[in-house]
Amino acid sequence: MKQSTTSIEDIVPSLPESAKEEKQKARISASLRLGLFLICTMVYLELILELVIVGEISWAILYNLLYAVPVGCCLAFWMSFWKKRWINLTLLWVVLSILCLAFEVQLIYHKVFCTFMEIVMMRMGAAAVTSFFKETVSAIIKNFHFVLMFLLPLGAAGLLTKKKWLPMGRCGKRGKLRLGIMWFCGYAVFVLALVIGGIGALTPFQAYFSSYTETEQSVRRIGLLATMQGELRQAVIPFQLDLEPETTTLIFVDDISEIIEDITGEEEEEPVTQVFDSSPQVLPEIDFASLRSEDEEIQWLNEYFAGKEPTNKNQYTGIFKDYNLIYICAESWHPSVIRQDMMPTLYKLAHEGIVFENFYGTFPNTTTDGEYTFCMGNFPDLSRKKADASFKNSSENFLPYALGNLYTRMGVPAFGYHNYLASYYSRNESHTNMGYSLKAMNTGMKFTYAWPSSDLEMMEQSVPDYVNLDRFHAYYMTFSGHYEYDFEINPIAKQNKNEVKDLPYSERVKAYIACHLEVEKAMEYLMDSLVAAGKEKNTLIVMTGDHFPYGLKEESAFNELAGEEVDTVFEKYRNSFICWTGGMDRVITVDEYCSTQDILPTVLNLLGIEYDSRLFAGVDVMSDSEHVAILRNRSFISSLMKFDSNSGEITYLVEEEKVPEWYLEQKNQEIADKMEAGKLILDTDYYRYLWEEVYGGIE
Repeated sequence: MKQSTTSIEDIVPSLPESAKEEKQKARISASLRLGLFLICTMVYLELILELVIVGEISWAILYNLLYAVPVGCCLAFWMSFWKKRWINLTLLWVVLSILCLAFEVQLIYHKVFCTFMEIVMMRMGAAAVTSFFKETVSAIIKNFHFVLMFLLPLGAAGLLTKKKWLPMGRCGKRGKLRLGIMWFCGYAVFVLALVIGGIGALTPFQAYFSSYTETEQSVRRIGLLATMQGELRQAVIPFQLDLEPETTTLIFVDDISEIIEDITGEEEEEPVTQVFDSSPQVLPEIDFASLRSEDEEIQWLNEYFAGKEPTNKNQYTGIFKDYNLIYICAESWHPSVIRQDMMPTLYKLAHEGIVFENFYGTFPNTTTDGEYTFCMGNFPDLSRKKADASFKNSSENFLPYALGNLYTRMGVPAFGYHNYLASYYSRNESHTNMGYSLKAMNTGMKFTYAWPSSDLEMMEQSVPDYVNLDRFHAYYMTFSGHYEYDFEINPIAKQNKNEVKDLPYSERVKAYIACHLEVEKAMEYLMDSLVAAGKEKNTLIVMTGDHFPYGLKEESAFNELAGEEVDTVFEKYRNSFICWTGGMDRVITVDEYCSTQDILPTVLNLLGIEYDSRLFAGVDVMSDSEHVAILRNRSFISSLMKFDSNSGEITYLVEEEKVPEWYLEQKNQEIADKMEAGKLILDTDYYRYLWEEVYGGIE
């Protein structure tokens, strides 16, 4: 039986023209309607996402609209290209399904992780879905009405095709030409609008063309579709139109630290009786200026490090020399959780030893990035071109400053522990390459619960490995503090529920505290073991978080935990850099601004381990250099100002007229160079190159 088809003549009124001309105009009209429908669909999806996530419509919706025009015309071109109607109709349903699904996935991902998903994160695939299954299902249930809203374009398409408003027939040559012209002109107008908005750092232009723009920041500036297209382009064809200079162009002044002291008036006189080595913290045999490489990226690094000012040794250099080291990256840690009555061990660690009062965690989420920065003292690859997490990419690199490798070269055993699967984020490859003999879930350790598992059980199975040795280094990536904070689905929160049931908080905040009671129990076991072994006075404990607890929404639960309305630009990142040993007879308070990348060089200085400070993005916080807290999105806090990279807003911490005009430009460039250097060190295996050039090998 012959299938009936709808001809274009059946749905378009007859006009006083030739039948051929009438048919052609009808085809053009239908294709333009299809383009209009697709444009409206994309703008609708962007609007709903912005309203749900941000809560208001910003000026960025203009770029959403301008970008939707060429994309809608492009899609309409291909959906009107084919002679057979069913092909065009199939393309329509496939494209609409992909669009709606993409927005739904981003919505749920944002509800779970408080940020948008990068295209490269899709490589986590089944592992991420399996691990976060409960959280994902919970987010879908709680936001099911929004999920349905993102499906409305599918219903609209079905209605319009049924009513023949979208006949989905072939377009014809003139229709294709018009769509092609609109496609080209629309894209040109979009790019022109980006140019008009400025082409410098942190602009919509750079958000679209640069490979370094943070996904969250890019979505806020140009919309989700343009962001995803840019990331996909970088993943498939690594082309970029970056405005980052090929060589560093910092504005050098005589001594930035002296200028800062003159502006802030913070210089303190050193006691005349105090004598210490204040020479540059460098390896004298490394002369970056003399190094030459045909590899452009390696040569960029040579020139960059040659131009960097090293930090100086100071009165704290080597005060913990030959100490044991326990280095802990704590999942979703935030110091606001500490209650002295319920968490005496954590309270002691946070308020004794060396107390860093202005420490900010660099990352909003993504454990592997925070952990990498904590361990390497450099930024991970934050570009759109990355194919894997930086730890995974570092697994075959030479890592001379990874603490496990440093200690093993000194003949001291280095132990690594994690209470989840070693294969997750490929820690079984990266952490062994850092010099650790790694134990993890089902790889040397067993746990009662799988997601999340107990930090206390991890300590009980690991501390006996090393606590009675003469010297040791142990590294931990904890897990008990992991999202979601719900007594029904989080087994750690559930098992500690009775201990927090009478606290004056919401269920979510109480669940978060319950999870971190497990951290307290783990640290109490560790401290008791050190005391019993007589090791507490020659063991340094360093601890920080991988990222702020994104499972606590800042507008509600996070404010409740903090006891005040938290500034979501900076203060939600404020965290603790615990640096404690029982061998100290007084508390040392440090008020310099600092962040995650500063921890490793600071610890190396305290331990008296020789290193070249020019090789790190981080800065020894105890040194006399300028100190800046740097966030993932390139916002920063220095002694002179706070700069919000999302809005471009500056909050001056001194009188505005005292701040040099070049200061903000220099800070932005310094941060851009630090992030570029971190990426290139990773991509080029730079340390291997450097050691081979300077020392003749890596052994």
